[in-house]
Amino acid sequence: MKRRDFFKKAFPAYVYRVGELFVDEAGLNEKEQKGYFDSFESAYPFLSEVSMEMLYQSAAQLGIDPTGLSKIELAKLVYENRGKVYHDG
Repeated sequence: MKRRDFFKKAFPAYVYRVGELFVDEAGLNEKEQKGYFDSFESAYPFLSEVSMEMLYQSAAQLGIDPTGLSKIELAKLVYENRGKVYHDG
């Protein structure tokens, strides 16, 4: 293999493959979509905006019994049944 071929073909392919492996191992792959309530960090803006009274009101409208549920559990049920969060409109 000539030096020019190495720098034009083999080396860029190697660097691209190493980059792909890094993205996969670091969990930065965009193909993996996470849910809104999969982590506290992603659901925190919603939980800080909404009050328990608002969640109880929405639960009553949807026919959900809120007794014994924590704020995040109730918010998750309301979100799943309603299909959007409050600040989505």
